[in-house]
Amino acid sequence: MTNIILKTKPLESSCPIESFPQEKDLSITIRPWSKSVGIKYSYQNINHLLLIPSLWLGIDFLPLWFIFALSSQLLILTFFKIPSFLLYINFIIPYLIFKEKGIQIVPETMIPVLAAFLMSQLIANKSKFKEESFIFFLWIGIFSVFSSSFNYLVYSAFVLLYYFLQQASDESINLKSIFETFRTQKLQLFFTLVLALVLFFFFPRFYNFLPSANSTTQGEVGYSGDISNKNISQLSLSNKTAFYAETPREINPNLLYWRGRVNTQTDGYSWWSDKIPPSQPQRNSLGQKNLISIDMKYELDFKGDLIILDSPHRIIESNLRYFKYPQTNEFRLYRKRKKVSFRALSDLNRNTSTQLNSKRVQYFLQLPPNLEDEIKQLAINLQGKNAHEIINNFKRFLIKEEFSYTLEPGLMQDMGDFLSNKKGFCTHYSSLLGIILRLNKIPTRLISGFQGGIYNKVGGYYQVTSNDAHAWVEYYENNNWQRVDPTGFVSPNRINFGGERFLTSSESTLVANSSPGWWESKFNEVKLNWNTLNYKVSLFFDNFDRNKQKEISQFFKIKLTTFFITGGVLIGFILGIFIFLTQFKQKPTLSPLDKALIKFSKKLKIKPSLHTYHTIKEMKEMVSNLDNENNKEAMQILDLYQEVAYSKNKQLKKLKTRIANYEA
Repeated sequence: MTNIILKTKPLESSCPIESFPQEKDLSITIRPWSKSVGIKYSYQNINHLLLIPSLWLGIDFLPLWFIFALSSQLLILTFFKIPSFLLYINFIIPYLIFKEKGIQIVPETMIPVLAAFLMSQLIANKSKFKEESFIFFLWIGIFSVFSSSFNYLVYSAFVLLYYFLQQASDESINLKSIFETFRTQKLQLFFTLVLALVLFFFFPRFYNFLPSANSTTQGEVGYSGDISNKNISQLSLSNKTAFYAETPREINPNLLYWRGRVNTQTDGYSWWSDKIPPSQPQRNSLGQKNLISIDMKYELDFKGDLIILDSPHRIIESNLRYFKYPQTNEFRLYRKRKKVSFRALSDLNRNTSTQLNSKRVQYFLQLPPNLEDEIKQLAINLQGKNAHEIINNFKRFLIKEEFSYTLEPGLMQDMGDFLSNKKGFCTHYSSLLGIILRLNKIPTRLISGFQGGIYNKVGGYYQVTSNDAHAWVEYYENNNWQRVDPTGFVSPNRINFGGERFLTSSESTLVANSSPGWWESKFNEVKLNWNTLNYKVSLFFDNFDRNKQKEISQFFKIKLTTFFITGGVLIGFILGIFIFLTQFKQKPTLSPLDKALIKFSKKLKIKPSLHTYHTIKEMKEMVSNLDNENNKEAMQILDLYQEVAYSKNKQLKKLKTRIANYEA
């Protein structure tokens, strides 16, 4: 490999002065490779690298193979010239996307397809570098649909600013060139910002045109409405944010149960929901309620289930339509796979009572006819006078037999395998307790939901991840459904710290985090503030929908159609002012050297005046009619002007002084 440094200096010719570049070092790298492979222009390399983070910031909505495929191509494109025929590989991506997501016009299908097309255009590289700006801006824009967070806002602002500075500056990007670009391009920057704000507030929103909420990947920790214990040997961790929940205060960890689907039917190992016979209306008669208001914002899909802090009282408002199952106090959405935001009231005291008739009692005692004898015998051994006594016996049994909590219990096809293995996760323990209680004539049901969550004291909200997904038991006693969590019998820390902290930290780390040092405390404080800002920005963008635009139009007492028309008029007005100022009013930007030449021309008092498009030869001919003394001084000033203009000689101050002292 050979590096060659070329120094360029202009030669005197008849070309205009402004056509000469400043003296520069041009670094050329020669590599012994074929013509189809080689390092390309550095600016373009950086631009391609800057496109990669947009893929990973949308990881919750994009297939992992798609992210790896395009990231790899951008990395290769950064350092090598890819043969054009390889661009046809991207034609396979639409087929794979539609095969995985189905043939439907939604952001999850159309954006990857468009990105594959843009990737092909980058590989083809038929356009000049500065003409790739359309692809660059479109790429950043389309992936913003998947990420309304502050993180993506900062990322996009950085890369767009970098690209703008790069295009506006012919020299290397440094602090001086940045300030100079802002000074010379301030009008364009101002109107771009104003236009972006007007478009955001006035551009018509389509109902439900938002990315669908992602579902939990099979084999990962995450919410599942029905409880299936078969054919699962292990679960991998997933720290994807499931939802955010704003609360007026921090809640006791023992009450952080986010209730979802009620499962009532079982085969002796797995559980699922079914139609429930009608019951008498619930009535709140067990004492004073402890109501708390919660603002929920979902990031994942829960198969149409609404997850609410136990025990749900009612929903105050929601951006999507919902309905309620009064028999089980469940809430469901009419439309699945859509992000939802709503406000609800929950009763932390769970003060609701329900009268079960004999038909419903039998319904919650359902058991399969082929239940293992081992399970039946265990239920006899653990029987007691009431549910509380049976549960205590069950707890002692788990501790005595040294059952343990793990996400990797191995393949267990039935409850007998679990009893022999003596290790499992929440659904195994809840299923076993549910069967034991039903065998002892205690009406029982299993609840799918979440337990735990990390509280952000700065923002006043809980962040609940897929790792917090959980299952527990509700049993019927004294006209009330009581909650019991058997997972806490074998792993108290799973309940005390929540799934996210417990599953991603060691025991020693959990204890150490209770008393962090000064540096760690400051770092956590910065992290909390950043996460709060990220959450608030995401909440604002996600919630600014057509309903918000309708609220604004109602505030100004105009129709929604008039609101949109007003936005269109504003956009036209802004563009008109911008075109007027840039095309008719804006004076050409003159450099200090150009200003010095104009001042010198005025002092000469000759016609025509000197101008920057004149060559040195032409300028000298124009001042040749002056007397000998003035002619000599003028010629020396022109020579100094040429020296300052065409070299790195920093004698501009000297030139200005000589022009100021010149007398025609």
